[in-house]
Amino acid sequence: MARGLEVGIGPVDMVLFLDDSAASEKVLFRNRSWSQIGLPAYTRSELTNKTRCSVLPALDIHGYVPGATLIVGEGVAQAVYEHWFEAVVLSQC
Repeated sequence: MARGLEVGIGPVDMVLFLDDSAASEKVLFRNRSWSQIGLPAYTRSELTNKTRCSVLPALDIHGYVPGATLIVGEGVAQAVYEHWFEAVVLSQC
């Protein structure tokens, strides 16, 4: 930390946030259900799996770090996360 202060970088500028966000088009469709009085109502559901997308952004006090965001069209494994962190994020610091 002392090296950053020596070259004029304040402590706030040395903070880096990493996030792992995922989005999916997985949708649960429900049809309406009804029943006669005194009988249980049953609902038929259909679960549809679609594309999953993972986003790994690196943020500092000023916003997104340019060139340090990874977008993957699937889930992120530990090896992918570690490679992204070491090769991309640490090289930006």
